[in-house]
Amino acid sequence: MLGAHKALEHGLGFFSAILIGLAATTAGGVLIDLFSGVTPEIVRPSEQLVTTAVLASSVYTLIAVLMKESHSFFPVTLLSVGIAFAFRVVAVKEHWPSIVPLDAPAAGTGRT
Repeated sequence: MLGAHKALEHGLGFFSAILIGLAATTAGGVLIDLFSGVTPEIVRPSEQLVTTAVLASSVYTLIAVLMKESHSFFPVTLLSVGIAFAFRVVAVKEHWPSIVPLDAPAAGTGRT
């Protein structure tokens, strides 16, 4: 949410703030995993990390744009974190699969 906050603070638009929030959230974890020599969690099946980051950035950006107040960083952040945390807990508990198009070919079928 800090990335989304800074994007809005610098006058970028709604979608730019979401994208910067997503990049700021996921890039650090990917770099740590790569330098540690492990597969980044972001590419593992059934990990809802990107979806959670998009959700958190979107909620933060939407509320911040609607409120149009710069002094509301903490309550908006707390709400966004709460929603993202609840989504992540449910996704892990329910073993939600990663988002894959319904018409995507199965691995190894050779369909194009």
